[in-house]
Amino acid sequence: MSLSSLWYKFFGRSCPQAPADATQPAESSGQPRAGRAKVDPSAQRNAAGSATATTTPTGRSTFSFRGRGPHAGLCKLVEKLATGSEQSLRVLEIGVGDGSRAVAVLNTFAGRRPELVASYIAIDTFEMENGPIAMRDFHRLIRETGVKPQIFPMSVQAGMMRVAHTIGAVDVIVVDPDRTDQLSTLAGVFAKIQHGETIVFSQDGGTWNQQVCTARDQRRAA
Repeated sequence: MSLSSLWYKFFGRSCPQAPADATQPAESSGQPRAGRAKVDPSAQRNAAGSATATTTPTGRSTFSFRGRGPHAGLCKLVEKLATGSEQSLRVLEIGVGDGSRAVAVLNTFAGRRPELVASYIAIDTFEMENGPIAMRDFHRLIRETGVKPQIFPMSVQAGMMRVAHTIGAVDVIVVDPDRTDQLSTLAGVFAKIQHGETIVFSQDGGTWNQQVCTARDQRRAA
C-alpha cells in the first residue's frame, strides 16, 4: 500500500503531493533484505551517481548533483524544501538501505543552505536482519557528512514509538520503499511523529513524492 493510500485510509483524504521529476531515475525497492550483499561503507561517499562533494569553511561537506544517480529524484525534492527560514531540521529516515540515500539527502541540505544544522535520526534493524550495512559503518558514514546521527536499531514500530516518546515530531521523514507497506498498519504512531508541516518523502510506483499533513489532519488523527 502506498503512503498516499495510507493517508486516504487514515485521514479520509489524500495529502497534497508533489511528484518528482519523472525523467529522473528512482531508487528501486531492491532485493529482499536477506539477499542483499554487504556494502563497503568506504564506497558510499560516491554512491550518489555523479555527485561531487566539496568542503565548506565550517568543515561540512556539501553536495552538488547533476540530475543523475539513484537518488537524484529525491534530492531534487529535498533541494526545493531547503529554501525555508528554519535554522535546523530534524530528519528521520525509516529504513536506511545501504546508507547512500542518507548521505545524498544530508549533503543536499548542506549544499543548498550550508548554515543549516540537521539533526538526523534513523530507524533500521541493520545487521540484525542481514541489512546491507552494519550500524557501526552507517554511523561512521553519517558522521563524515558533519552530522551526528541518532540511531534506533530496532523494528519500524518500536523505532517510531521510541522517537515519539523521546524526540517527538520531526520535520522531514524519508521512507525506504521496502518499509512503506509496514506503515499501513502503523498509521496511529506514524501520526505521532509528525507536526502540522512535516514533509514525508516516499515512493509511489517507483517515483519519489512529497506529502504534507496539515494541522487539520493532525487534529483528526488525534
